[in-house]
Amino acid sequence: MLAGMRLCFRRGGTTSCIVLAALLAACYAPQLPAGAPCADTSRCPYGQSCIAGVCSLSDQAPVDAAPGSRPPIDAAIDTGPSNRCLSTTTCMAATQLGTLSGDTGHPTVTAHGSQGAWLRLRVTENDLSLGGTTMTLRATLTVPAGVDFDVVLHLNPDSDVLECTTALGSPTANGNVKQVQAAWGEDVFDNDSDDSRDVSIEVRPLSAACAPGAEWQLTLAGDV
Repeated sequence: MLAGMRLCFRRGGTTSCIVLAALLAACYAPQLPAGAPCADTSRCPYGQSCIAGVCSLSDQAPVDAAPGSRPPIDAAIDTGPSNRCLSTTTCMAATQLGTLSGDTGHPTVTAHGSQGAWLRLRVTENDLSLGGTTMTLRATLTVPAGVDFDVVLHLNPDSDVLECTTALGSPTANGNVKQVQAAWGEDVFDNDSDDSRDVSIEVRPLSAACAPGAEWQLTLAGDV
């Protein structure tokens, strides 16, 4: 019945009419939910656009958008998103593990996880004796069966600055246990300077085979 009804109005001596059914359809056409398939932007929620056939924010392509569109923010840069071992954490935003003495007390700090990771540890100089004491840090990574990771220590032995690329220490491996030990600072004599350093610890995946229940265990030991 709506198809035959018209709404008319008169303005300036001219009468105009529209079909009521068309007006109702334009006013009450349902909007698609975010992420729904779409044919044009008019059917998407306010503030979103029809991108690659899906309602999405105008400045971000959907996760499953067609090839050539912008990748999702958590996509791996150098490998496909199917690699579950990769972490989106960067060296600059590493997880903080606190502080640990590198020359007194033989302290330890532990961490665990199932993906690659960047961790940060402040290794401090605490031995105030007249003789020199070398700063040391040992990282021991125990890897579960079926997955493979390496542990890498990044620090600048000559300057107290953040280091993310240069590795220090000699790595060894014994079965599923990976280990690297770094030493810096004083030797026999006091160098009259603070050898405290920020150490960036990289747990680096060597394969794409990872599972949430298969966790690596990391022990960081100072003054070894």
